Amino acid sequence: MKSNQNAIASGESTGREELPGHDVCSGMPHWWDFTEYALLQMGQDQKAKQVRDEAATAPKTNLDNLRNYIPASLLSPLVTPWSAAPGRRLRLLEPRAVATPQAEAITHFARAMGAARTGDVAAAQQDIDKLKELRATLEKANQSYWAEQVEVQILAAQAWIAQGQGNQGRGAEVHARRSPTSKTAARKHISMENRLYPMRELLADMLLGYGQGAAALKEYEASMQAAPNRLRGFYSAAKAAEAAGDKKKAATYMRSLAQLTRNADGDRPEIREAKQLLASR
Repeated sequence: MKSNQNAIASGESTGREELPGHDVCSGMPHWWDFTEYALLQMGQDQKAKQVRDEAATAPKTNLDNLRNYIPASLLSPLVTPWSAAPGRRLRLLEPRAVATPQAEAITHFARAMGAARTGDVAAAQQDIDKLKELRATLEKANQSYWAEQVEVQILAAQAWIAQGQGNQGRGAEVHARRSPTSKTAARKHISMENRLYPMRELLADMLLGYGQGAAALKEYEASMQAAPNRLRGFYSAAKAAEAAGDKKKAATYMRSLAQLTRNADGDRPEIREAKQLLASR
């Protein structure tokens, strides 16, 4: 967090000009994105909104020569509703008119997940169909990395459609398991340090919904190895441990959540629950 703040201060002191020898954006979008992501994980929602509002004032960046770059600032508007509100709000997101299919795909993925997890299979399928179009565009442009990333998003959304249709057995689980175990899921691009939502964590959500607490806990803990210090990660792991009968581990994760969000300025149910639980012990 401190390094992000220093980076923003440095960028502002140079007038947000592109640094010599760097061909990615004007410096600021990445720093805004990473700062907002960190604030959201700490439950500092009001500060995160301030960062989002500031980022919205940034001039558009010409990406014509940056074929492998996805503007990280495009992730910011998507992180807030997923972290702070039900899936219905995700369905209200409007795709931005951008020249990079991989950036547009993130919005369609969020919309598909919001629709699938609130039972609107038809709407979810529309966004999945759009994701398939964007994947084909990327494949035609020889952008294999991004095409594979979009494929991971397609598989995850299809998993939740299957789950919403009552297929809680082999079909939904196979779809979900292909996402975190595929070779692309572990790969990382310089411009994608902050994923919209860890795919293995999505699988754990599904398993917990099936009542498989121990299996869900295993997936949450694996996810936290790759994506540590996530508010939802700690909370969900605590709930999975509780479902699995491991009260000690559940309390440990709740304490971690309370520590992470000790300076929270929002009013999320997860934070309230953690504080209430710890106060009662």
